[in-house]
Amino acid sequence: MAETAPVGDGASLAPAAPAAPEPRRLIPVVCHGHTRPVTHLCFSTMKWGNYHIVSSSKDSIPLVREGKTGDWYVDQMGAIWNARESNDWTRAVSASADFSARVWDASTGELLYNLTHKHVVRAADFCPSSNDIIITASNDGVLRLWILSKIGTPTPEGPERIVTPVQGHWEQGQGEYVFTVGKHQPNRAIKYAVWLGYSDRAPIPDLVNKTGAVVTAQDKTVYWWQLSEIGAEGHDDSKPWKEYSFDSEITCCERFALDPDYAHESDIGGGRQVLGVAAGKKVVFWDEEGSEPPLRVFEKDWRVSSVAIDVKNGKVLMGQAESTWAVMVDWKTGNEEQVLKAHHGPIHSMSFSPDNKIFITGSEDGTVRLWKNCEGDYGLWKGKAAPDSG
Repeated sequence: MAETAPVGDGASLAPAAPAAPEPRRLIPVVCHGHTRPVTHLCFSTMKWGNYHIVSSSKDSIPLVREGKTGDWYVDQMGAIWNARESNDWTRAVSASADFSARVWDASTGELLYNLTHKHVVRAADFCPSSNDIIITASNDGVLRLWILSKIGTPTPEGPERIVTPVQGHWEQGQGEYVFTVGKHQPNRAIKYAVWLGYSDRAPIPDLVNKTGAVVTAQDKTVYWWQLSEIGAEGHDDSKPWKEYSFDSEITCCERFALDPDYAHESDIGGGRQVLGVAAGKKVVFWDEEGSEPPLRVFEKDWRVSSVAIDVKNGKVLMGQAESTWAVMVDWKTGNEEQVLKAHHGPIHSMSFSPDNKIFITGSEDGTVRLWKNCEGDYGLWKGKAAPDSG
């Protein structure tokens, strides 16, 4: 006769439910090279199955790194708040505290253009469809659009091309060809500027047919500028087509997108770019068109310093402004699922790679850290799963 458990002594005939698995605690790859706080990080587009990381720092040395390992690829000089690489990998642009934006040859580090400003340059970005057109944003409150080919053709033996912008209207003279967007507001620095749009769209053929939108952030407000309308007769170029205000100062404004070979319409944002903005304890995401209502709004109990999004797995990474931690948040529920503890200072910038297999964080401690976001061998990681912390 089979034995049965005594009744009333707390025993159960049903097996105990297994405990929920703990999230993997990841050990990042630490990338040195900077001696002062890291101010901005971004990934390049993918080519030949690879990509770059561009890191900016207060140490005046922007670094272009091999994306899967973090090894240095090339470095350039300049007091750097922000730096990006063109989609074809041929050029890099850096935004500098020395009142200039500089354009470099991304393979040699040669300085091609020195674009002078009236104040500290906080952000710069390339047109998604051209390495010839860039935007810069400055503490003087002006967003500028530059067409480099109108300035002159770089030559290895030629002098450094120092360009002073012409404000208020399209004008060509003395090698300068620049258009200034937005009203001059000297007390309202533009701290962030990103150019939305994909590189597979038609290049900008002339000054009238401009595509895409530029998003800027000043103080507590985000502005969208429709570049297709700039310079058109009767259009007021000092006014954006859309704006959104927060209750606190903006601490992050960044675009996120996967490479087209990895993107899918089921991803957050429909396989297109997503804009993420953090201000105080609030984080807001928009689709590429800036549609209303936003894709998602998060309200946290702590101030957010930086943000990034895993569009495939529905995760949002947020840096805590008052600690050294990054927190992984579920897109749908808003639950905090994992805390990443590795840095020794607040995290100022973060992003997921164009294949979504790693993400990066950059901190006040001067380091860049690579975190695995996939199974199996990848870059410096070996094995079926991402490494445990033990």
